[in-house]
Amino acid sequence: MAQNISSDTLTAQPDSVEQEMVRLISNQARRVPLPVFIALVIMSSIAFKPLPAWLVGIWFVVATAVMVSRYLTLKALPDAYELSPQERLQKFVKLNLISGVTHTVALGAFPFFTEAERAFFSVLLMGLCTGSVATCAGYRPALLAYVSPIMVGLSFMWALGPGLEQVSVVERVIGLLLLFYAAVLLGLARELNRGIVEAWDIRTREKQLNVQLQKA
Repeated sequence: MAQNISSDTLTAQPDSVEQEMVRLISNQARRVPLPVFIALVIMSSIAFKPLPAWLVGIWFVVATAVMVSRYLTLKALPDAYELSPQERLQKFVKLNLISGVTHTVALGAFPFFTEAERAFFSVLLMGLCTGSVATCAGYRPALLAYVSPIMVGLSFMWALGPGLEQVSVVERVIGLLLLFYAAVLLGLARELNRGIVEAWDIRTREKQLNVQLQKA
């Protein structure tokens, strides 16, 4: 419904469902840095053992820089009046894609992990994907941009096991279940976004009714 509104209309309309989503996303951004930073530290500590320290260090610095840049950009997004709400959401999608690809690069160390380390590494990445449902305010393009590279990469590593001598049936099943889990996250995002849109519609109708009552 709200996706069909033109950019000109959005610019002229100071309050829209897209603008509401921008505000929600910006508010959620302040909760992201700490848990993501902790996850990056743990992931780096796991990768330090099988990989060169300088390589892991470069990835950690880049991933942290992306996280900080994302946080600062999202914090200022509601006040970026030179952009329409749709353009701000598109910017959010691009930031999530960069973040998702950066985290997916860490899967390059997957073949060097023990089975327990692979499982723990997977749990960390799945936790980040799960948290992104809320931090994206259910906005599916942004969620897809972040979750897709990570979950597809995880599924590929488990199901095909590049660099491993043998892949068991259980590992192939895990790869398929990871894709199923990604689909579940998209379903949750859809429901969350629907609730946000419906709540905004209700508030808009209430405002219109109040204006009509005042005129009467």
